[in-house]
Amino acid sequence: MDPRLEKMLKLPLYQRVLLLLLVLAIIFGVYTCFYYMPTKEELAAQQAVQERVLVELQEKRRIANDLPRFKAEYEKMKKQLDLALGELPNKSEVPSLLTSVAGLARDNGLEVAEFKPGSENPKGFYAEVPVSLKLSGAYHELAFFCDAVSRLERIVNINDLVIGKPVMKEGNTVLSISNTVVTYRFIDNPSAQQKKMGGGQMMRFTAAFFVLLFALSLAGCNDDSSGKQTVTAKPKPIVKPVVSKEKVTPEPNPESVFQYRAEGRRDPFASLIKIREPVNASVEPDTPLQRFGLKELQLIAIVIGQNEPRAMVLAPDKKAYTLFSGVKVGRNSGKVVEITDEKVVVEERFRDFSGLLRTELKEITLPQREGE
Repeated sequence: MDPRLEKMLKLPLYQRVLLLLLVLAIIFGVYTCFYYMPTKEELAAQQAVQERVLVELQEKRRIANDLPRFKAEYEKMKKQLDLALGELPNKSEVPSLLTSVAGLARDNGLEVAEFKPGSENPKGFYAEVPVSLKLSGAYHELAFFCDAVSRLERIVNINDLVIGKPVMKEGNTVLSISNTVVTYRFIDNPSAQQKKMGGGQMMRFTAAFFVLLFALSLAGCNDDSSGKQTVTAKPKPIVKPVVSKEKVTPEPNPESVFQYRAEGRRDPFASLIKIREPVNASVEPDTPLQRFGLKELQLIAIVIGQNEPRAMVLAPDKKAYTLFSGVKVGRNSGKVVEITDEKVVVEERFRDFSGLLRTELKEITLPQREGE
């Protein structure tokens, strides 16, 4: 017998028991560290995967049960996408579109002082194309221009609108206007730099467009109801949004279409003192005196006797005209209402900023004689 084993057998009982326990503890520690603990961790991981797969399976089954609704939403989103992309001009249409915006400004009475195209600003799947415009004109002309831009078939926005201090020119209130007209262009293949600059926008757009496609691809999972815990679906190819050649145009509701009208609206930039619209200004004058303003007429004589008082005025055409009560005179629908020994009183009619008919008495006086 081995001397070492014989020596161990001769040890006291309690020492042999302790030695046996030590050997068993070493075996148990090796088993726990190198087998039991790794197996336990792997089991916990597999259980977590199982729970996650079960949750995904339930979600896919829920989506599959709502498959008709998802299909309807997908078709609706596709139509909306086609409509939105159809309103974005392509690269060849952008210059003519922006030029037509400047033409709209001129057609509505605005004077185009500056037309300065800017550089494109990529935003992922689309790019902003700005143009700086400096205009001058009346308030209502600006409103008509904005209304005309809103009716364009393509998407055109007016940004950074700045209105300067109003000035009077030839009796009209003129505004200096600066703004940036922005249209948008769809980018078929954005470059790497554009993707980097607009990555967030591209990610949101892609997620919004393909979320239903992804849901539909997962909907086939419930076709196998045998209780399998793992499902493998073939990846769907990335589909690029394509603009339909036939433009989808929504039918407008006639009651909801707004059209700007200047009638009955005052110019908020015009002075209240200056706003006076003559009554029947477009009607041809009944007398030659209606071609001149009251300040242009010079009172040279007044005759007061038994008959109706009369007065004589000298007009800019170097002709003398006789005035009496009821004679029409002046550009503002004036009419002689009284003749005294020193003056002629004329009643003028005009409409104020609110459209109300008002009257005002004006006087044509005799020039003072020398020495008086």
